[in-house]
Amino acid sequence: KGGRLILIGRFAVVVALVAGLAAAQLLPFVDLLRHSQRQAEYASAEWSMPATGWANLVVPLFNCIKTTAGIYLQPNQGFTSSYYPGVGVLLLALFAVWRARAWRVWLFAALGFASLWLAWGEHGFVYRWLREAGVPLGFMRYPIKFVMLVGIVVPLLAGEGMRNALKLDPASGRRTQWTLGVLWLALVSLVALLLWKASRHSDSAVAWSALMQNGLGRAVFLTLTLAALVALLKVTERKRQILIALGLMAVLWLDGATHMPLQN
Repeated sequence: KGGRLILIGRFAVVVALVAGLAAAQLLPFVDLLRHSQRQAEYASAEWSMPATGWANLVVPLFNCIKTTAGIYLQPNQGFTSSYYPGVGVLLLALFAVWRARAWRVWLFAALGFASLWLAWGEHGFVYRWLREAGVPLGFMRYPIKFVMLVGIVVPLLAGEGMRNALKLDPASGRRTQWTLGVLWLALVSLVALLLWKASRHSDSAVAWSALMQNGLGRAVFLTLTLAALVALLKVTERKRQILIALGLMAVLWLDGATHMPLQN
């Protein structure tokens, strides 16, 4: 209410406070980086996301290799064992992009897409072009690290998707159910396609039984997520809405907790 100048001033104060708090760690790090060997030529394509890495967003064990410690990793990549956001969370994020009416949704979607593309490393060509253009990527050695941004933007998009789904009137609610149904069908079909593709290769990195269980589990959790969302759109009683919402949270948690063997 105070006008744009007051808003800009408050924002500048917040930026200054954050910078001051972070300076105690950032300034020594920048000095260390200045004296380190990680210059522009230090960047390499080691430990990049494999060409099939996008499939792990819906089937976490697809084309992974089981190590002697019982942990599954992608071929030629040992930075992270998983960047799986949860197939139900992915459903809501895609719904937000589909029904986008705000610039921030497109911004987050573009950031997520770009981070996955850069994580591809040499497979996606963009990372190599940026290196050749002189973009300072040398201080961050492995392209797979770009997927960390996916862990930030996908839940934010999912929250926006949930907000859009629940704020609509009954007439729009029917269109929302149809949209969610189409996205559910697309994701389930993708899971089925990946499992079929893996079944065609007898030399699959993951045992077929483990991969089948992993893929079918994601399809089940996705279906339960859709059922909970549709129920939330139809139910009007407050107590029942709370129970369904708690059930949805439990489904999302179970999906994340069971998508890979426990590591710790």
